[in-house]
This record gives sequence, C-alpha cells and structure tokens, in this order.
Amino acid sequence: DTESPMTGIFDSCVAGDASSCYSFAGLHMADDREMALAALEICASDSTADSRFDCMYKLATAHQTGRSGRRNFVLAYRWYSALIAEQGPVALVDVARNRLRSVELVMSRDQVSMAQAQMRSWLGRSEEDMSAPLAVGLETRL
Repeated sequence: DTESPMTGIFDSCVAGDASSCYSFAGLHMADDREMALAALEICASDSTADSRFDCMYKLATAHQTGRSGRRNFVLAYRWYSALIAEQGPVALVDVARNRLRSVELVMSRDQVSMAQAQMRSWLGRSEEDMSAPLAVGLETRL
C-alpha cells in the first residue's frame, strides 16, 4: 500500500508548508476544487510564506471567474481586498486593485459590506480599526 505523492504534498501543506499548498492547489483545481481552495486558504493564511500573496490572488480570481465551481463576487472582493490591505507585491496589488474595481461594479452595496466585513475578520481587525470604509481598491480611508 503506497502513498500517493499528492497525499504527501497535501500533508506537507497541512503541516505548514505554504509552497506545498500552492503546488497542491495548482495541480488539483480542475479535479478537486474543494481541496485546492482549502490548500490556497492555508497558504494565504501563512504570514511567513513567500507564496501567500499569490495564493490570495488565485483565491480571488478563482471566485471571480467561477473556477472555484461557481462565481462568488463577495469572496473575490474579500481576497483582492486582503491582498491589497496586506501590502503584497506592487505589481500584484496593482492588478488586484483593477480587478477589485471590476468586481465591485457587479456587486450590491450589501455584498460589498459583507465582503469588507469578511476581509476585516480574516485580517483580525475590528470595526473600530477600520471605521471609515476603504476607498475601492485603495489603502486609504475615506
């Protein structure tokens, strides 16, 4: 009874190896979206991982395009916003800002509020820490 290499990669991911999470997600998005998205979330949560911002971006685009199984603009907005708020690489932040603007165009105000609340919760910030709304795609407060 031999273990699949994919099992080993996912085990490494769960043990905290963000690079393994990124690799696993890339290899499995087409056939096991749930596991691939879980791996990307583990990677995005690792504040020490070099690939963390790439994982946030992949999560956002997967939800924006429906690659996650169905389009979810609230989650796309959440992940683009988190990438921007966490000050990822400049080029990636610029792309995320543009995509965030396009996602917001198809969202209701309630959906934007929900996405912002999810992003604040994920970042561990309270409502008081972010009392003024974020300008769309910008790191400044209104």
